[in-house]
Amino acid sequence: MDFNRKRTIARSARTVLLVGILAATFSASAQTSTNAKAERRANRALAHAVRKSMEKNHLEVDDVRILAKDGAVTLAGTLDDQDQLSRVSDVVKKVPGVTSVDNELTLQQEGN
Repeated sequence: MDFNRKRTIARSARTVLLVGILAATFSASAQTSTNAKAERRANRALAHAVRKSMEKNHLEVDDVRILAKDGAVTLAGTLDDQDQLSRVSDVVKKVPGVTSVDNELTLQQEGN
């Protein structure tokens, strides 16, 4: 085989290898993006379910922020009375998909 033909074959082999690497990288990147979107969607759905459960159990939700990530729920903001504050964690723990509750809620001060 002459030198030019060997060089052409070597270039072709490198090109095929590079295309394969790029395709695998793109596929993995697309999969990661799809997984991240599904995870965000699941977190939003869990936060929504927590809010609905709180409403169903007559807990005030207007001044409550709910953050859900992989089953861990964080509650932040204020509630109007001590009874609600003491019940909220138990209510949220019963929502399917909730694995833990970080209750950072505080009691709203009179006049605020």
